[in-house]
Amino acid sequence: MKIKAAIILAVFFAALNLLCVQQEEVYYGYVLEVVDGDTIKVNINGTVEKIRLLGIDCPETRAANDPAKFQNISVEKLDYWGKVAKKFAEENLNGKNVTIKIDPYSDRKDRYGRTLAYVYLEGVDFGALMIQKGLARVYTNAEFSKKAEYLKLQSEAMRSKVGVWSEMDES
Repeated sequence: MKIKAAIILAVFFAALNLLCVQQEEVYYGYVLEVVDGDTIKVNINGTVEKIRLLGIDCPETRAANDPAKFQNISVEKLDYWGKVAKKFAEENLNGKNVTIKIDPYSDRKDRYGRTLAYVYLEGVDFGALMIQKGLARVYTNAEFSKKAEYLKLQSEAMRSKVGVWSEMDES
């Protein structure tokens, strides 16, 4: 009888554990505008949401760039790569249907009220693609479930000197 009770308890706790696992929210939308390399406006069921791509940070296009965030690459070079990142996002996202995934381990909104989310285009994680192409760095000031994966992609981009990382000094 004790073994039966132990099995029942084990099954109960396993089921309870499954119920407690946080699930990501998934939405489908249409990209109306690319604000910059890491921010877009998406129509989701008739509501326009400003989405900040979770876990990435592109060089700025509307504000001063901080070289300390990008291995002390000059402001002028960061300004250039910010424009390249925005253009790449525009060419690939404007007018496209995307999948938006909210990470249950991250904040839902940033301090500007933008929704923090992963954006997928035809099944491809667009934030990861931006990192691979050297058009973004990993935003390490927040927690999110893909941080380790993104940091690995960034290391590879830096080692390969692609995109903004092609501007790093050899010293």
